[in-house]
Amino acid sequence: MIHLICTLEPARISFIPQFVEHYSLLGVGTFHLSVQVEPEAGGAAVNCAEAAAVSELSRYGIRLAGTLVEPFSSFALRAHHDRIQDAKTRPSDWIIWADIDEFHVYPGDFKSLLQFAESMNIDYFHGRLVERAAADGKLKNFDPAQPLWTQYPRRFELSDTIVPGISRKVPCARANIRVNPGHHFPASAGPLRYYADAVEVHHFKWDDSVVQRLSRRLQPDFRERCPWWVESRNVIDYIERNGFITPEIDDDVPLRRGVSL
Repeated sequence: MIHLICTLEPARISFIPQFVEHYSLLGVGTFHLSVQVEPEAGGAAVNCAEAAAVSELSRYGIRLAGTLVEPFSSFALRAHHDRIQDAKTRPSDWIIWADIDEFHVYPGDFKSLLQFAESMNIDYFHGRLVERAAADGKLKNFDPAQPLWTQYPRRFELSDTIVPGISRKVPCARANIRVNPGHHFPASAGPLRYYADAVEVHHFKWDDSVVQRLSRRLQPDFRERCPWWVESRNVIDYIERNGFITPEIDDDVPLRRGVSL
C-alpha cells in the first residue's frame, strides 16, 4: 500500500485538487491529509477551514484525517505525522512525504521503482527541491483552474545568500522509517539504503501569498520555537526590496540509476 501524509494550512486548501490528482496518478492508495489552524484564529476559523478542506477532499472520496489546532511548529507537525504513521500504516507499506506545495517527479514509473526498491531492500528515496516560479520570476497569483506547471514554468535554485537552507528531501520511504521535521533526512537509526537517482521535488511556494504566509514566522512566539525564522525574514526582505524572486536557472542534471548505501 502507498500512503501519503500531509498537513496543510488553510491558505493552501485550493491546492488540494491538483495535489490529489497528481499523487493519485502516481498510485497513492490512501491519503492522510490534515489541516492546521493556529489557536488564536478562533473556533469560527477552525470550522471554516475544516469545511473547506472536507468539501475539496470529498470530491475524491477522501476523508479529512484530522485538524491540528496548535501553534505552528515543525516538531509538533512531526509528532502529528508520527501518530498517523503508527496508527494507519504497516511496516511493509510505503509513505510519500510531501507538503501541499510539493509535487514529486520520479526517475521512472513509480510503481515499478517501488517493486525494484523492494527487491533490493531499499529503505527510501532521496530527492532535491526544484523551486518553481512564474516565467518572469515575479509572484504570480495562483489560479486553481489552471495547471501549476504552466503557471509556474521557471525552475530555479534559491541563492544561499537568501536562504542557506537544506534542499535535500526524503520524498518516499518505507513505513517503518522515521523522517525528520521537514522531511529532509531519515531519522531512523542504523544504516539505510536509498535509491541512487534523485527525485525532483517541485516546490510551488512562490506565489503572491508567500509574503503574507511567511510573515507569521516573524512573530515573537514563532521565533522562540523555530530558530530558522531568519530564513523567512531574509526571503521577505529580498522580495520587498526587489519585487520578485531572482532565480538561477537550474538545468537538468543527468542522473545515474542504481543503489547506494
